[in-house]
Amino acid sequence: MSNVNITGVACGPGHGISIGSLGKDGDRATVEQIHVQHCSFSGTTNGARIKTWQGGSGYARGITFNNITLTSTANPIIIDQFYCDSAKPCGISVCIQSHLLHLL
Repeated sequence: MSNVNITGVACGPGHGISIGSLGKDGDRATVEQIHVQHCSFSGTTNGARIKTWQGGSGYARGITFNNITLTSTANPIIIDQFYCDSAKPCGISVCIQSHLLHLL
């Protein structure tokens, strides 16, 4: 998936905005140029989230969250490269290439 713009969304209560789950069952998944801006999160479990399954491949790049407001959000920012369905045990394997996170 590429070139997605999400603007002016009010989330809550609920899960917030997630990019993923990517790579389930060892699949290759790619997402790029996903832009979330001028959104609000109130009473959500998560705010800005990127999640990939263990054992999958691919990439998530060019993702921005700009001008977001978080109120009573349990997990404001999550980058989860170990995502696993808790009902089914998963092995632990991950390759972290690089992360660049700017908090302004």
